[in-house]
Amino acid sequence: MRALILVTIVTALGGCASHHIPKSAIPARPTSSDWSAVRALPRTTFVLLTLDDEPAVHRAYVHSVSDATLTIYEFDRSTVTTIPRERVAAISIRDRIGTKRAPRYISIPIASAIVGGLGGLIVGAVARDRDVAQKAAWTFGIGMMVGMAAGPMDYPRSVILERPVYVRP
Repeated sequence: MRALILVTIVTALGGCASHHIPKSAIPARPTSSDWSAVRALPRTTFVLLTLDDEPAVHRAYVHSVSDATLTIYEFDRSTVTTIPRERVAAISIRDRIGTKRAPRYISIPIASAIVGGLGGLIVGAVARDRDVAQKAAWTFGIGMMVGMAAGPMDYPRSVILERPVYVRP
């Protein structure tokens, strides 16, 4: 019985040991009110566009930019739209600044259950206690099944930063 309590404590403490990793500090880039920043965007750049008379943000690709107009391809509507410069309130782009993996609060408890179950199996075998070994086998099996199910959650995800390019003065 003491071994079962030990396995439970080890599993619980292993799940509590995950630490929060602080997010990296990203320096803010200055926002430009100069239209030349929009003109410098290459064709097919993905932008988030805010217009004066519409509350919704348009998600689009830059088609072309002149001194008086902005032509975008809106993939939501599959249309090419030309917008006068005077209607454009703000334009932002999304920068990919890195990747991140699944949070540790998912993987650490799973690993703790697997290791705790294996430890319980060893203790149960050494002590020749069938009840402890059976419960440890269940803990190990459940940890393995959850680990296999959660494995695909650990693929790298993009970290995206939205950066304003143009804000009308």
